[in-house]
Amino acid sequence: MALVFAVSTSASVRTPTSAGLVAGLPELQVDGLRDDDTRALLDPVLPGPVHPRVRDAIVAEARGDPLALRELPRGESENRKG
Repeated sequence: MALVFAVSTSASVRTPTSAGLVAGLPELQVDGLRDDDTRALLDPVLPGPVHPRVRDAIVAEARGDPLALRELPRGESENRKG
């Protein structure tokens, strides 16, 4: 049996209490995707051609987070609805 904890290292969510809860447990750091991998994941979810600067801005904003790229089309369709 395994129990997995996920803790963000973002300064905005890290508190002394949350850091202390997992102190001493084994860690596996998972880094974000590289930019070229992010672009490869982004291209299929785009609704059509995008200017390279817009595409680069999306890649930069995602900061390697694949979930951010998967949510992009959902957010765009919500924006278009009104």
